[in-house]
Amino acid sequence: MRRSDKRKLPRLLYDVELKYEVLTLPSPKTQKSRVKNISVGGLSIMIFEKVKVGTLLKIEFSLLNEDKPIVVKGKVLWVEKFEIVSTEFASTSYNCGIEFVDISPQDQESINHHIMTT
Repeated sequence: MRRSDKRKLPRLLYDVELKYEVLTLPSPKTQKSRVKNISVGGLSIMIFEKVKVGTLLKIEFSLLNEDKPIVVKGKVLWVEKFEIVSTEFASTSYNCGIEFVDISPQDQESINHHIMTT
């Protein structure tokens, strides 16, 4: 069964910048990346460093037309390596599924409202 077939919550294709920190590192550094899609329960993101399933991340992103950023803790549920190769360059990134493990009720409601009205 494909991952998309197992989803319980509606997802919205969503391309916005995010900031994240790997919380399991001794000195987490803020990195930038992109959200691919979003649901009330989590995100799919693209990052440029390899992380393991179970890794905890602090993630910050904004919803369109919202001033206050959303800050959550999330756990990596799955990781897929993605390579781009051309005659001019090669790049490796990782698509990751993130489950929210710490999110405020207000942020959860903001995400839900955004998904349902977009």
